[in-house]
Amino acid sequence: TTVAEWFARGLMCESVASQKPCDTCKKCAMFQKGIYPDVYRVQLNPDLRDISINQVRALQDKVSMTPFYNSYKIAIIKDAEKINEAGFNCFLKILEEPPLKTIFILIAHTLKTIPSTIISRAEMIHFTLLKEAEIAKALDGTFTIEQKRFIARISYGKVGFALSQTPETVKAAIEQEKILIAILKAPAHKKILMLEPLI
Repeated sequence: TTVAEWFARGLMCESVASQKPCDTCKKCAMFQKGIYPDVYRVQLNPDLRDISINQVRALQDKVSMTPFYNSYKIAIIKDAEKINEAGFNCFLKILEEPPLKTIFILIAHTLKTIPSTIISRAEMIHFTLLKEAEIAKALDGTFTIEQKRFIARISYGKVGFALSQTPETVKAAIEQEKILIAILKAPAHKKILMLEPLI
């Protein structure tokens, strides 16, 4: 998801510099706020089991319109493996005759439920989990060395999770971990007393 967002932002970026996205131009700012009109996001509703055909049809209507900025139209579909059968059939029609300058990015954790007709029309990019040292290196100077190591450890190789953390959330998580470790190391009769304030 992090790479998909970065790639889409780079296509929209209006900077004349060679390195894109610049993260400072108007379009980058709009993208980061989630209000860029030519980027469409589809994802699983937490209250539902799958991505419905209605969601795919809504996406189809959006990408068929003329782009607001006369640039690329990008659809980012998270949890693509959760699209239901009817939704996949509808989506296949879009892939067979895609609107001009439209890019579909499907993010999936597994390919088992994705039809071969969809896979055959896509460019596959596989991702592996990053090492803790690489994640720590990706974090900026707002974190202490201890915080970077902690974030790298709890991210389990996912740099997107690491980049979503703040010094405040990390400090609170470290304190909680210290309390938990102290409880685990405490004698049995003291564990109950230490747990009471947390209940």
